[in-house]
Amino acid sequence: MAQTNMDRALGALDDYVKLNTEDNTAEFLKDFLKVLQPFPEGQSTLANDIAKLTTPAGSPDHPRLRQLVQNLRTALVIPLKAKGGKTPAITPSPRQGVEDSIEDLRGLDISPITRSLQRVLGKHCLERDGNRCVITGFHLNHEGAPRNARIAPLEAAHIIPVALGSFDKYDPESVTRHRTLWNTFARYFPAVERYCQDSTLINEERNILTLTSTQHREFGEFRLVLEETRVVNQYKVKTFRDTYYEAKQNIPISKTIKFKKHAGEWDLPDPMLIKVHAAIGNFLHMSGGGESIDRILREIDDHDLFASDGSSNLADLLQVSLSLNESRRNQMAEREQTEEKQQQRRAQGKGSKTENQPFT
Repeated sequence: MAQTNMDRALGALDDYVKLNTEDNTAEFLKDFLKVLQPFPEGQSTLANDIAKLTTPAGSPDHPRLRQLVQNLRTALVIPLKAKGGKTPAITPSPRQGVEDSIEDLRGLDISPITRSLQRVLGKHCLERDGNRCVITGFHLNHEGAPRNARIAPLEAAHIIPVALGSFDKYDPESVTRHRTLWNTFARYFPAVERYCQDSTLINEERNILTLTSTQHREFGEFRLVLEETRVVNQYKVKTFRDTYYEAKQNIPISKTIKFKKHAGEWDLPDPMLIKVHAAIGNFLHMSGGGESIDRILREIDDHDLFASDGSSNLADLLQVSLSLNESRRNQMAEREQTEEKQQQRRAQGKGSKTENQPFT
């Protein structure tokens, strides 16, 4: 039976040899493949990308696999987690044709998102959600609420972070970064493709939940996710070891919630976007995922390239932060070696006849 791309991809990752003890390339890619199971097209795409990063002999191309991980980190996972904060330069993808696919987006009239509609959107979603948090049931105020209702400040929480639609349209570098980010996002999560063509759609009611400030913080940090059930618009609330206790405390005992349109004509939160958010959240809590990314973001934000104890945090940070990644350096070295060998062969072939000969 012929091997599938998934078989080849998993085989390459099984044969991958770590660069050092901090190298989690194989674990990162295996975890990403796992969380993409609800997105068969995206999972197939990643498996194909990994399968192509092998040598002619079938063994893993170690530098290019590491480059793929850094591309996924810098062009997808870190921007989602940073929510508009400082992020490292995007590491180029090792896969062929990526520049062409990014170039295809240049024909689209992509505009940055505007925050002027935030207040209006918040009111729409508050009305739709019955003036209460969709997870805890806390109300905004006592007006129209049961006598024993619990009250808390409520906020409009974007499922796909609003920062992903923000860029400087007059800065070519900012525009290119924006296109690269969305190209990568849509490649592995096809459900967001419409936002790739028009990221202003992030500011739609279907991308917003009404949450308390505490739940909003944890949801935005991917420390709280909603996992789909077999019932339409019904979800299981999932928390993690690092979820703040206050956020866990007020979740229903059943951990089950159901979205309901209480008023207005506004769309309920998009199930596919919630599924994407859950996949990212789950990935960040797997073996190859989030702790190193949190550390990188903290160190970049603090302008502290060196870890306080002088440990190998620096290696991971610089590996992500520098766009001149190891793969490019290796490729340049290989080209130089090839050119040197070709020159030696030419010199050996011509011998002394090449000395002092005029140009022809």
